[in-house]
Amino acid sequence: MLTGLKGWSRALGVLVGVAPALAVFGPRPARAVLSDNLQGFADITTVQSEVDGDQRNSLAQQYTANWSKKVVPYVTARASFRYSRLDLKNEALPDISREETQPSGELFWMHPQFSLSSTARRRTVKANLVSGRQVADNVALTFTSRDLRYPRLLLRYDWDHIFEVDSRRDRDTKDQRIQSRLDHTMRSHDLAYSYTWRHADNIVSGVTSTENSHLFLWKVPVYRPHRKLTLTSSYRFT
Repeated sequence: MLTGLKGWSRALGVLVGVAPALAVFGPRPARAVLSDNLQGFADITTVQSEVDGDQRNSLAQQYTANWSKKVVPYVTARASFRYSRLDLKNEALPDISREETQPSGELFWMHPQFSLSSTARRRTVKANLVSGRQVADNVALTFTSRDLRYPRLLLRYDWDHIFEVDSRRDRDTKDQRIQSRLDHTMRSHDLAYSYTWRHADNIVSGVTSTENSHLFLWKVPVYRPHRKLTLTSSYRFT
């Protein structure tokens, strides 16, 4: 696995060297509106170069499809799928390829008094010099109040799971986060309080950790002749 990572690092150096050529010679990405709710995007770039007598060829592909539809009043559903692939050929290095897929979905409720969204996505990465595939799953829920007559409230929950399949499972971690924030403006004073809870679990090593964080924030403008200053005070404890 270490050999594969070294080869990948050297290949990234090749990419840095050909990046200007990609910008100059790469074709413009193609976009297509398949329907009122569905759009597509494609970008294919190829570069051929020679550095110190070594022939280098690269092929980068990226395809994206986006779908969006208003289900009921205030509620919109969205879905997308992204696929990308990078192939590098170098006479001095082994051939390298990297493939990535990412489907995602979202349900969004934009009410005059609040907004509520739920998203889910999975990102899968596979490289030929590294055994197995790395998968990253994410689920998020977000609530935000919108009525300006009351303090603004933000609530968010995130769940992440990163693991490897078809390999020795060198990585398998789970992470949960709960974030909340309350903002309020009283005359010229801006007050805010935020709380964050996080729980991390490493399945491979068996190590778990839990963190709690509180933050209080106070801001007030201070006026001086021909200038305006802002005085900020904060207090954090975990």
